[in-house]
Amino acid sequence: MPGGGSLIARSSDDGVNWQNLDTLFAVSVYRLAIHETDLYASRTDGLWRRSIATPVSVPGPGSPAGLALGIVGSQLIGDEARFRFNLPVPGPIVLEFFDITGRRAAESIRGSWAAGAHEITWSTRELRPGVYMARLSAGGEQAVARVVHAR
Repeated sequence: MPGGGSLIARSSDDGVNWQNLDTLFAVSVYRLAIHETDLYASRTDGLWRRSIATPVSVPGPGSPAGLALGIVGSQLIGDEARFRFNLPVPGPIVLEFFDITGRRAAESIRGSWAAGAHEITWSTRELRPGVYMARLSAGGEQAVARVVHAR
């Protein structure tokens, strides 16, 4: 934020729309954690806590026939995140990563994949702790998953 501080926001639709939970002027958030259904932010002036939406689900064998993207395991990740995605038809994909302000956070992953379920790993070693969005584009469709990175 200009002048210092932090903005904590959440999205219940995987990053399409954002709801401002708190604006913390002159306060920095330096660590995030999730416990059960609560998001905790360790701030320079104390601890902040808010309830968060249900975690992103992982597409399974009964997944819809369309494009789908989910995180494997917990949304709270360390040095890498694994994604499971479903392609309805074979073809090229682009997996992009953004921070909550919409800025590109890492290099895109590109490739050509067969139709069906696949897994892919994203290294987060170079990222600061925070909330990130992964966007999968394929065949004119998009799917989004939220990732919370905490070291």
